[in-house]
Amino acid sequence: MWMQADSKLIQPVQKDRAGAHSTREAELLKNQLKSEHSWRYTDVADINWSMWANFIQSSPAHAREALAKGTPPDHLLTVFRPGLENASAKLPAMRKDLQVAKTVNAGYGQKVKTLQATFDNISVLMADMKVIVNSLVEKVTEDEKLLTVVAQSASVEENEFSLSLAEGVNDCLDTDHD
Repeated sequence: MWMQADSKLIQPVQKDRAGAHSTREAELLKNQLKSEHSWRYTDVADINWSMWANFIQSSPAHAREALAKGTPPDHLLTVFRPGLENASAKLPAMRKDLQVAKTVNAGYGQKVKTLQATFDNISVLMADMKVIVNSLVEKVTEDEKLLTVVAQSASVEENEFSLSLAEGVNDCLDTDHD
């Protein structure tokens, strides 16, 4: 009878087959602790909330509700610092971090401006190159037309004189060369 009362009333935590606390119950308790205490304790790692929930689940059932509403146990107080207490210590560090980030960003900003100026110069040069290439293409086309006309005008045409000269040419036997 005592075992039934103990398991149902005094320690009513659901356990898995091995007898350990249910992870689902631990997760629910952890989320409850976060929702009730996160306004007071900021920047707390998720594992620390789980450790507090595990501590509560390991405690006697009659004390669990009070433990959940109270402060973390003594051995976890170092990881659960009130947010306002940490703010004064963290603010100078945050300012220093922001100054470093601002300096890094300014350095990149200068490099980006230099890159932009270089790109603008290259764009102007590319536009100039395009004009030059287009004019060279036109020049090649014009020169091709000119060379075609010159080739046509320089073609050999036979006339009476050239035909009479051609009749006087005889094939001779080359005796000087073997």
